Amino acid sequence: MIGMVRTMKWPLLTVIGVFLMYALIIIYFSKQERMECDTVIFIKGETSRDARDIFFKDSGIASIEYCDGSREQIPTHRILRVINK
Repeated sequence: MIGMVRTMKWPLLTVIGVFLMYALIIIYFSKQERMECDTVIFIKGETSRDARDIFFKDSGIASIEYCDGSREQIPTHRILRVINK
């Protein structure tokens, strides 16, 4: 029994190590994707602004996260155009 545990230790540790490296790579790239400012939003009565994310809610409100880190909630009827770069 002890011999079997010793022979399975290194393959098991290798699989766990590869899985952890894969998970860290996925986390890194998902964070990089969130940090991109790849959207331009045009709002009625304002100049265009770069944004990270725009969430449209069923209640007719849009939540906008701008590149400077600020957030704003506005009615969706004020949004003229959204362009993804």
